[in-house]
Amino acid sequence: MRPVFYNPGMIRPLLLLSLVTLSQASIAGTDTVLEVRAREISKMVAAEPTIDPAIFDKTLLKQLPITKLAPIFAGFFEKHGSATGVILKGRDSEFSGRFELSLEREVVMPMSLTLAAQPPHAVIGLWFGAPSVPLKDFDAVVAELAKLPGRTGFECRELGVENTPVIAARNAEETFAIGSSFKLYVLGALAQAVETGRRKLGDVIQLTPATRSLPSGRMHTWPAGSPVTLHTLAVAMISESDNTATDTLMQTLTRAACEAILEPMHNTSIAQNKPFLTTGEMFKLKLTNGGKWADAYLERDELGRRKLLANELAQIELRPADLELQLLASPSHIDTIEWFASPRDMVAAMDALRTATEPGKQAAGLREVLSVNPGLPAMKDVFEWVGFKGGSETGVLNATFLLRARNGRTFALSAAWNDPQAALDEERFFAIVGRAGQLLARHAAAEATSK
Repeated sequence: MRPVFYNPGMIRPLLLLSLVTLSQASIAGTDTVLEVRAREISKMVAAEPTIDPAIFDKTLLKQLPITKLAPIFAGFFEKHGSATGVILKGRDSEFSGRFELSLEREVVMPMSLTLAAQPPHAVIGLWFGAPSVPLKDFDAVVAELAKLPGRTGFECRELGVENTPVIAARNAEETFAIGSSFKLYVLGALAQAVETGRRKLGDVIQLTPATRSLPSGRMHTWPAGSPVTLHTLAVAMISESDNTATDTLMQTLTRAACEAILEPMHNTSIAQNKPFLTTGEMFKLKLTNGGKWADAYLERDELGRRKLLANELAQIELRPADLELQLLASPSHIDTIEWFASPRDMVAAMDALRTATEPGKQAAGLREVLSVNPGLPAMKDVFEWVGFKGGSETGVLNATFLLRARNGRTFALSAAWNDPQAALDEERFFAIVGRAGQLLARHAAAEATSK
């Protein structure tokens, strides 16, 4: 749940360029040419990149001229240092391969490279993925999380198997602010309403000014009265973290239903999550009236807080021009005004959603809603199916995955990071989480082989 300058839950590749399909020509020494080009590209990661236009296809440079390409490499250098090595991880064709760049500040970054079949074998396709930390095992993942300032938590386990031990964990039972990951509970409330016959995914709801929130998402720009189905709202809520879609669903299902689902979804911070806030209410509390509404909210008991939300706050029109965005420069009440769960709770929430959306269930249509945005594209490289929801605000990060391995086994992974003193390094966090996902995929394959 963040304003327009950030879209929580949407983690995208750093660069994607793909222009033509190569012929399957065979030229002796192509592997060497491919590796040479990869090394040339790795040397461009510098404070002031030197880019030779001769090694890039002219069509590619029309789409991404050197004036735009150079800042990308300079950005890599600023964040991660220069490249210290490049390894060929696999070939997709004679002129196309997958590499791993090692960078000075202890991260590795995937790179895919495609060359023209004819000399001088110009680069016609180039892709950089999100960086990850080269951690050898889960103990190293936990140790890396422990290095981060503030508090971190983590858990991954297999689902659908009795008495399955936790695979890896750190502070798994501690409560964390989870940002937009709370929307998994709203999805759970929708699944329950559908399963009990109170709602259908095709039910049409009209958007109203009362539930118009702020970005992330797009529905805040749609006209009042726009008809949308519950399924459409769910897709926008999970895949784009759309706040207006979320608040519309919460109004339709009721706050009481969203609170009631916490226990069956095994949330252990139920009292802390009452009242269960909408995104609009969160914005009003933290970003209007100099933050004084947050202070007034915290001075009251639960009943008093509900009255404040229903009366004073309900009268405030949420307009971007009125927001005091400087209040987001540092963490604001993340221990008291947020949505809360432990990593273990989030794993349990994904398990509850897995069960609620099994084939044959009335809410089965919600299963694929979780997979529209995989969070980290690299997860799709190592798992057959990926469900994801992430969340953030200043000082808060959460990433929770539902994962099906290629051998059919199902896992959940959740990581959290809170720091009430400072903004967080999102890229570093997701680099660790991405590596944990790779290790989990390897674990799933190795365990299956040993059985």
